[in-house]
Amino acid sequence: MLRPAASQGALSVALGAAGVLVRLGIAYIWILFALSLFASTRGTSEKLTGFVLAPMSDLMGRIARSVPVLVLAILATLAVIVLIRFVGLFFGSVSRGETSLGWLPSDLAVATGVLVRFGILVAALLLAAPLITGTDEGAFTRIGFVVLAAAGLASTPLIASAAVGLSVIYGRRLRVGDIADVGGRAGRVRELTLFEARLEDEDGCVVRVPHLLSLFHPTRIRGRPPVVAVEISVDPAADLDRVREVLLKTGSGLGSRARAALVAIDEGGAHFRATMACDGDDVRSRWLTAVAQALVAADIRLGRAPASSGGARRAAPAPADRSAAS
Repeated sequence: MLRPAASQGALSVALGAAGVLVRLGIAYIWILFALSLFASTRGTSEKLTGFVLAPMSDLMGRIARSVPVLVLAILATLAVIVLIRFVGLFFGSVSRGETSLGWLPSDLAVATGVLVRFGILVAALLLAAPLITGTDEGAFTRIGFVVLAAAGLASTPLIASAAVGLSVIYGRRLRVGDIADVGGRAGRVRELTLFEARLEDEDGCVVRVPHLLSLFHPTRIRGRPPVVAVEISVDPAADLDRVREVLLKTGSGLGSRARAALVAIDEGGAHFRATMACDGDDVRSRWLTAVAQALVAADIRLGRAPASSGGARRAAPAPADRSAAS
């Protein structure tokens, strides 16, 4: 139930408290003995004895009367701790695929385990405590209400994120393996918990995005495999049908569902946008390389990218630079 370090820490604290109590007891006995040696201070010694021993006697009597309740409370606490620990291990094994449940998919096991453990704790404080103490106004019941109130006030953002996470997880809005933009961050969904979505970005880093951010940013699911997009600007005098054919052919050679469209044309160039679905590393770079080689082979010159795109997207050298590139 406790790790060795926790057991040693608890034992150290208990021994320290016992040492303080022993020192106080020795000091109290010495004071009583010193006061009893003189006739003028013997009355003070008796008053001090009554002042200290009477409350202690009452306290010991109350403790003796409450021993059965304390024993039951300790046993109930141990049972709740063991149950919570067992539930955590059980749902952990389900999430790892070691245990199979027909009614619970493995990707929902972690979130369900958190809900079940929290429900067990609240039920123990609010329902089991009155049965043990025999009163609805006991300390344990009040502790349960205090815990709920404190959790509601201090964890409002966390509870709100968990509420959104319930709809995301059980509504199947996201699935592990999807390529998506969540909360303003893009990447592959590696794990969905009750509070956050864990993405893997292009650099392979884990990005933890709270579900609460999906209320402020739209969620864009690119699907499986992800959709890759490129933008190409060519000379407006070039054969535009040939350019579109090049984009579709190179995209189909790398992935599926290739599409290409002429989105704008001006004196600077004809601007195409092409998309395809492909799952792999550095897909966009390989697609641009294939497009560049095909444009060079077709003797199609590049144009200037529109100003709104943030600069020209150089996909291939001009035909006049073919010898230098080679």
